[in-house]
Amino acid sequence: MAATDGVPWDDRVARLSAAMGGDPARGRQAMRALERLRSAEDPRLRELAQDVLDGRRTLREMVQDDAFGRVVSGRLPALKTQLDEMTPEDRERLLAGYEEQRRRDLAGG
Repeated sequence: MAATDGVPWDDRVARLSAAMGGDPARGRQAMRALERLRSAEDPRLRELAQDVLDGRRTLREMVQDDAFGRVVSGRLPALKTQLDEMTPEDRERLLAGYEEQRRRDLAGG
């Protein structure tokens, strides 16, 4: 699988996996998260994600940037409210979905 800018997906995942303690599943999760951030509203956040994907910046550098901190801290209250308002069944389904994705990540998919 190739990324839209020509850098192979596997190369990016391998680099991210190394940064995540050598865990390929966590590398794939980071890759998907970074790809989603490339379409963020905040142009600085989009730039940060692209820099990490292109190898110009580390994940650590990205999360230490003020733009990243602003976005994350601004969304935490809404996320907490959303989780608090979920039924126990909805929370279980959410957790099951994450667990299924983790299994796929561990399997290489």
